[in-house]
Amino acid sequence: MSMMPRHVQDFWLFSDHRNGETPRFHGELVETVSEALHFTLVTPDASLAVAASTQRALNIGGLVYLPILGAEPCEVAAVSRRGDDRGLVTDFHRIARQVCTDLIDLVPEASLPGAI
Repeated sequence: MSMMPRHVQDFWLFSDHRNGETPRFHGELVETVSEALHFTLVTPDASLAVAASTQRALNIGGLVYLPILGAEPCEVAAVSRRGDDRGLVTDFHRIARQVCTDLIDLVPEASLPGAI
């Protein structure tokens, strides 16, 4: 996780909820969510925090996905330079907005921002 900015690492490790206790890491460094899920599957005492959408995208038999109660929601944004009106950029934003609108009901307690 060393390549991840500290605030992102702290979010996914629930650093604010550990009362100073350091998380334990097992095994080798993994590079993808899929690798981490497979590692969790074969390691008896492993657990992993993932986005709510992970089960739909990478549903691996044998894993149990449970909501983490009391955790802060994760905000995700698609950003680009102000005034960048290239077709590829505007198309990406339009499609991302549409996908979020169409799938918002699949993520419990999710919400869309106001006017974009």
